[in-house]
Amino acid sequence: AVRQMPGAPVAPMRGCWEAMFDMDGPAVLAAVRCPVLHIAATPPLNPVEMFASMVSDCTTGSTVGAGHFTQLEVPAQVNSMIEHFLVALAAR
Repeated sequence: AVRQMPGAPVAPMRGCWEAMFDMDGPAVLAAVRCPVLHIAATPPLNPVEMFASMVSDCTTGSTVGAGHFTQLEVPAQVNSMIEHFLVALAAR
């Protein structure tokens, strides 16, 4: 992903960055009304407790041995967390 990013077209990348900086993340999270699974890298980029406190129904998990691209670096860990989250939701 890091090697491919510099080759991405500028206009869409600019739009993505502008949207990220313009978004009011806490307000968006407070409006979420469905269960959320938050998977953090280790160490997390943001405090896991902070994210969880902004979502009314949040399950958190942390990967081991991965950075920002957890789904690419440790897919088995991420997939396992997703599977457990979905099983728990189905059991509610």
